[in-house]
Amino acid sequence: MAGERLILVVDDEPDILSLHRVILEGEGWQVITSGDGVDAIQKAIDRLPDLIVLDVMMPRMNGYQVCRLLKNDPLTAAIPIVICSVHSLESEKRYARTSGADEYLVKPFDPGDLARLVRGLLAGRPAPAGRAHGAAARHPTSTDSILSDVNALLDRRLMELTILQHLVAAMAGAQHLDGVLGIVLQSIVTDLGYPGGMIFLAGEDGLLEERVAQREPLVLDPARHPVFGRTLAEHRVVILGGEELVREAPPEFCARISTSTAILVPIQAKSQPIGLLVVESAGAVDRDKRDFLQTLANQSGLAIENANLYARTLQLSITDGLTGLYNYRHFCERLESEIARARRYRLPLGLLLVDIDRFKSFNDRFGHLVGDEALKAVARCIRSNSRDVDLVARYGGEEFCVILQEIGEGIRAHAERIREAVAAVRVAAGDAFEGVTVSIGAAVSLGGEPGARELIRRADAALYRAKEEGRNRASVWDQAPGSGAAAPGRAGP
Repeated sequence: MAGERLILVVDDEPDILSLHRVILEGEGWQVITSGDGVDAIQKAIDRLPDLIVLDVMMPRMNGYQVCRLLKNDPLTAAIPIVICSVHSLESEKRYARTSGADEYLVKPFDPGDLARLVRGLLAGRPAPAGRAHGAAARHPTSTDSILSDVNALLDRRLMELTILQHLVAAMAGAQHLDGVLGIVLQSIVTDLGYPGGMIFLAGEDGLLEERVAQREPLVLDPARHPVFGRTLAEHRVVILGGEELVREAPPEFCARISTSTAILVPIQAKSQPIGLLVVESAGAVDRDKRDFLQTLANQSGLAIENANLYARTLQLSITDGLTGLYNYRHFCERLESEIARARRYRLPLGLLLVDIDRFKSFNDRFGHLVGDEALKAVARCIRSNSRDVDLVARYGGEEFCVILQEIGEGIRAHAERIREAVAAVRVAAGDAFEGVTVSIGAAVSLGGEPGARELIRRADAALYRAKEEGRNRASVWDQAPGSGAAAPGRAGP
């Protein structure tokens, strides 16, 4: 029956209290009233009402503070709260929601609006557990204890704000993605005191892959374990504990959780889900803890997006726009660093210079658009016929270069493999398909000698020799002291 419902109305204006009482009792509900925030908390804990209608501006404690304290107490956290205020600004409504309010009603309002709002919030809700068992007898409700709770809450919010400011500053200074994620995980443990945490980022295939993992990274499939997908789709914090954790999550995930509870916090960037923050917790997780972890995840999302943008910008700065290979500048930087590495570990290092034969004539005959397609086709061919550890770059115009890791005598065979593969390439030119060939010059640095500049000169000399010998050839620089010649490789077909 409607009469079994108990509603607490809180307002410091007697006329407003009387009006709300008339409206709500007219609907058949029982109504109790309070004139200030501290008394409202005492009555909420003593009586455990089904719903609270709460003014904002009141003596001793405002409505937002009352709302936050009640929502932060497990005894009263589930009680719906309607905040009433004369302020219609979106910022006020947003602050009410972050304080825990379920609804926000702007004064003055139609009596029917309040009745409909309350009726909707009460629909299907059971009476608060513990009302019949004397909740106040086991819960302190003195004025001093309530004000102490307010001070503790304010101290906690100030500490969280300090931690968040420190975290945002640290993430802003980290340009690379793994650096950002490491800062977040470290803060979870050292600043917030949680036992541990994990970060998963979503891939294009929809799977969630663990990042900056200390062990073999986990991969979560939201299709097989929907709790992860729901957390991202609904953008809400999910608490998994005990049997629910075992039931909802895969065994390998549970094995990583050293506590009884896992907190799943969605990470968003530009309003789109991009990952999941998992926090281990050994204690109770109240609303404020959940809200702060969500705020931390939101800030992490911004930092992740910035790190990804930095990575994309960096990649563009070292990439040739036409072929997608590395550009000349990056080739020069990497060659110097690879020479230094070869010198440090006394390793061989190979270099190929690859030039498309008679490319100017090809362009003149078929046009520059077809010429661009030929450049891209040759670039793909060289890349697919090189090892993952090798660096392939566009040297300039129709020339390409390949830095070959730890290769000595095998450089001739590698050059021939590329030459033969390119000779088989065909490029659409109108109604026909045309082929191209390349000439290749190769040279090797042993233990870092010669250096980068001389290595390029030797590869270039070998390339010149291949051109002189009729093109479509690979030539390896193999100069004996005083000979001044590059030894050609075998001729192509």
